Amino acid sequence: MKAALDLAQLDDRVKGLMVERSEEKGEKDADRPQMAGQSGTFADLVRPDLATDANQVRVADLEGLLEKPGLARRVSFFLEAIFQRLAADWRRDGEEQNARFLWLVASLALGAASYFNLPDEPSLTFLLTATLGLAVVALQRALRGRRVFLLLVVGMGIFGCTAAAFQSQFFTTPVLAEARSASIVGRIERVERRSSGDERWTLAVESIERLAAQQTPHKLLLVRKSVGGAYRAGERVQIYARLVPLQRPAYPGGFDYGRYLWSRSIGAQGYMGRRVERQPSVEREGLVGLWQQGGVLVEQMRSAVAGYIGARMEGEAAGLAIALSVGKRDRLTEEVETNLRRSGLAHILAISGLHMGLIAMAVFWGMRSVLSSLPHLALTYPIKEWAAGVALAAAAFYLVLSGASVATIRAFLMTAIFLLAIMAGRSALTMHNLALALLVLVLMQPYGVIEAGMQMSFAATAALIATYDRVTRMRRSSAGREEALAKRGGLAATSALGPLLHVSQGAAKWIIGIGLTSLIASFAVLPFSVAHFQQMAPLGLIANLLVMPIISLVVMPLGLVSFVLAPLGLQSLPLQGVQWGLEQVIALSGLVSSHSDPSMVVVRAGGQFLLPAVLALMLFAIHRRTMALLALIPAAAALMLWWGGSLGDMWISETGRRMAVRGVDQRWQLIGSNRMVLDFSALLRADGDVRAALNEGTGGGAKGLLRTESSHQPWACDQHACVMAGLRTASGPKTNLSAALVKHPGAFDEECARRDIIISKLPIPSTCIAPKLTMGRQELEANGSVLVTFAHKSQSPPNSAQSGDIANRSREWALSMQSAMPKGRRPWHREP
Repeated sequence: MKAALDLAQLDDRVKGLMVERSEEKGEKDADRPQMAGQSGTFADLVRPDLATDANQVRVADLEGLLEKPGLARRVSFFLEAIFQRLAADWRRDGEEQNARFLWLVASLALGAASYFNLPDEPSLTFLLTATLGLAVVALQRALRGRRVFLLLVVGMGIFGCTAAAFQSQFFTTPVLAEARSASIVGRIERVERRSSGDERWTLAVESIERLAAQQTPHKLLLVRKSVGGAYRAGERVQIYARLVPLQRPAYPGGFDYGRYLWSRSIGAQGYMGRRVERQPSVEREGLVGLWQQGGVLVEQMRSAVAGYIGARMEGEAAGLAIALSVGKRDRLTEEVETNLRRSGLAHILAISGLHMGLIAMAVFWGMRSVLSSLPHLALTYPIKEWAAGVALAAAAFYLVLSGASVATIRAFLMTAIFLLAIMAGRSALTMHNLALALLVLVLMQPYGVIEAGMQMSFAATAALIATYDRVTRMRRSSAGREEALAKRGGLAATSALGPLLHVSQGAAKWIIGIGLTSLIASFAVLPFSVAHFQQMAPLGLIANLLVMPIISLVVMPLGLVSFVLAPLGLQSLPLQGVQWGLEQVIALSGLVSSHSDPSMVVVRAGGQFLLPAVLALMLFAIHRRTMALLALIPAAAALMLWWGGSLGDMWISETGRRMAVRGVDQRWQLIGSNRMVLDFSALLRADGDVRAALNEGTGGGAKGLLRTESSHQPWACDQHACVMAGLRTASGPKTNLSAALVKHPGAFDEECARRDIIISKLPIPSTCIAPKLTMGRQELEANGSVLVTFAHKSQSPPNSAQSGDIANRSREWALSMQSAMPKGRRPWHREP
């Protein structure tokens, strides 16, 4: 029957159909109608959105629903139920967690990060036009009452990319195109003394000999040998230096140190000559001059504080104290730094959220305690807001004293937003405030989005807020049960031990809180630690449980007290406490590091797993209900990408002087050098090779650490070339490919006729056409370091944005090449 009926008639019709079906199956006539009646009339069960009209529905459709649904229909019902559940949870998270705003800020950050990973420079005009166009369209749709959230997500992503491109075009520095020796005039911004005794200068450039002003880098990073007199920040000097372009990645996908320096307005590196001439100072007028004078005063103050601490503290504790107070690691020994890194305590060296938070909270609670001791103030005035204001001023002073690095500025902005929330009478530690801090930082420092420090800082904070919010919800739900238990008479039995029990419970909760905080933060930053540093701290939880109470209760509070008492000359006693605490930190880090297995410290970088890991963290942090379970999907994808990732089968250095191939044990074997050079060490670390950790702190070197089969080397070297036959893949199979590292022009004729791959620091002759892959001076200048993958012709080589199949004269193997440098132009890379 196709005619539409009203709901009353439809109810009778459905009951009649049920009775008929019950009779056909031999059931009692009264059973099935009674069951239907128990749940009310059918009109109560019909949803308006399932009807073709508000009060009408097709009987034929209802007859179909009474049939036992097939598998496809049941799957459809199941998926619809999940979708409705997710939609309901999305609405609740949007109302309670402000999830829409959080996703918009996350899209802004991802858009900024995407700019730095593009293969070519985008058009700023196009980005601005797209951003404004999407904003206009979103406004028009919003005025009409239509949904605009997805449009806003896309628009915020483009806006983030636009902000990064805008800063890159107008607020960065030119980079040096080629190596040169020249006379340089500039002003010293920073002097850092390294453990080797050398100095590292950051020089603000005024002029470079024979270099146009528009091509002159704003700053230089120079190394000065430990000879001659002492110089300090603010002095204007003329030097002679050998300048080189910014360093490139050691391997495709590796850390781009040149881009890191470029983001700090450093456009070249180099080595200074011995001759340094002081020049008359030139005072600039206006805001620029005031800014420069302020920077000089701050740097001089930092150096004075470092000298003050060094004169009153001894040994390795003095170097660690200077690093914690003003951010200078001049006197920090390499052994201490390595132990801190292996034990999972390296985060205490970077003046970031931990230090800023401890300083701000110490001042906040100290000032609040002092003010609360005065009854008139405590009862009349908002002393909590006053204490937050004093803490904000202390955090700002600590920002200046520490040198105002990128990480410290980030930490200050986060702390400032939390303190301003307290001053405004709102909850301080919320995901909304964290998103505000991220929003400000992306607009001020877009490059920070791809830095390990910023990523790890926000990841740890977001995970802690999300986890403790869940714990708080669980406590609230169980509050009734705890109150009921408390009323059952246990108070009389515990009254005598009440104070002691209360103290012990508080201590236990505090220790558990430290352990839980360390565990959550360590788990949240693990993907970033593996992706950026290829390392993890297997005993990091134990190390943080042992050390963080000392840092939080001894070192930072006593350091603050010593600063307050310094004008009175009473700082000696608290400084002794600081030294004792830091000595315990150094001893405990060394103990934990000595028990850490090097094979577990270095972790293979794997594939491109970081983006799905970030998405998983976002889902967990932003949502609280079923939507949070969706984080398991990108987390599983990240794990699979990491597990299946590979660095390739051959590595070629940027200089063409070295190459590395796979050995019988699938580990990298270096050809062309007997030393643990920096680029090869970075390659080993990315591959999860324990030899990278064993060579830390040794100054490079030992020959036996580079090779696993020194007595059966599969290659041969002489003064003209190094050759190797039977190259292996990362999975183990041996190929019929051969390679030659040519050192002398006279070896090209022979090797080009016999080898499949030719590598050289020299230009490749035009007659060398037989090899399927040739990498000489020009090719390496354009591509940087290279990874080559061997694939059997029955298999396809891995996909890559900068990869291409190379014609293979062999019938069995094909080659795929991935270069460290993008094909397009980026402002932090010199033109080839």
